[in-house]
Amino acid sequence: MIIVGALIFVFLSGFASTSKADVAVDLDPIGKHHRIFRFEKNENPQNILIGYTRLTGECRFERQGETPSFDFYWLLDGKRFKNPHNMIKKNIRKRFASVDAGPRKPGETDVFKMRLIESKEMKTSLKDATIRVSASKSKEGCEVKTVASFRHPEDGSKTIELKTIRSETKKTWMPPFRKILSITLEGESVKDGKLVTQVFK
Repeated sequence: MIIVGALIFVFLSGFASTSKADVAVDLDPIGKHHRIFRFEKNENPQNILIGYTRLTGECRFERQGETPSFDFYWLLDGKRFKNPHNMIKKNIRKRFASVDAGPRKPGETDVFKMRLIESKEMKTSLKDATIRVSASKSKEGCEVKTVASFRHPEDGSKTIELKTIRSETKKTWMPPFRKILSITLEGESVKDGKLVTQVFK
């Protein structure tokens, strides 16, 4: 249980997404899907957590009830599939609150939006951070695009197509045995395409 709790804590210190539009990936045993974020951490950095969704033939998000498809898996050593423990998945989802996505933009076939529920340990607030996931059609087929918007108290508001979010933690003697040191959001500005690296501590 200590190991499971540590994994949950390490994930909950951050979130991440791919950059630009993402085309479908076919990976055994989960099959065809679209990656919507990747999360990297300083502990066991060779293991990457992937958030993903599935689309219908009409390039709309598959639904689990009324909720758009949203699930996770590990890429061990960056390539080997492993299904996360159900407890980890459950606690991950608690960090993403569904919010109104508003109307679809021209060319979009579907969209959903989530607000990040931040850790109480963070001194620099992430309470305004949102993740907007949209689907569209292209010559290659269906595509998914993930955009994060956030406000930093010193650097102001930014909207980026995320490439990577890195979480840095250190071990402690008290549960949950990890302390968040920083979360770094890195991606391309939707305004000018320049690289943005934003650190929250």
